[in-house]
Amino acid sequence: MTSSEPAISSPSTPSMSLALPASHDQLPLLRALVRTLSIYHALMPDTRSDLLLAVDEATTILIHHALPASAVTSTFHIDTTHLHVRLTATTLAPIDNSTSSFGWFVLRELLDALTVEHTPSPTREHWITTIAISTPLRPHS
Repeated sequence: MTSSEPAISSPSTPSMSLALPASHDQLPLLRALVRTLSIYHALMPDTRSDLLLAVDEATTILIHHALPASAVTSTFHIDTTHLHVRLTATTLAPIDNSTSSFGWFVLRELLDALTVEHTPSPTREHWITTIAISTPLRPHS
């Protein structure tokens, strides 16, 4: 399922969302979308590769922790300086991002901004976990 809606911060800047089953075999579709967006917005090849790897790693982390038969929702927003990606899934518990695992190391090294948000679900039985990442549209000077 995809949707296109105005971004909250700027009515003229669109956001796009894609919800996919929380399954590793869905990663190629998400990679294709990230690759297309990064080419369309003329990201430098290194930035494009970093973003692709970061989205792949963050999504893999969410898939690993997601409830069975749930979805990972990816929302993309472009402002004047950055491409922002929010990846959200329902998890059994908050994800510990303070670990020194290779996956979190990769994410911290590749991105301008990385946040992890945990919100109790309405029933308080699960958590809504979001990994938000951001990369510049143009290289730093």
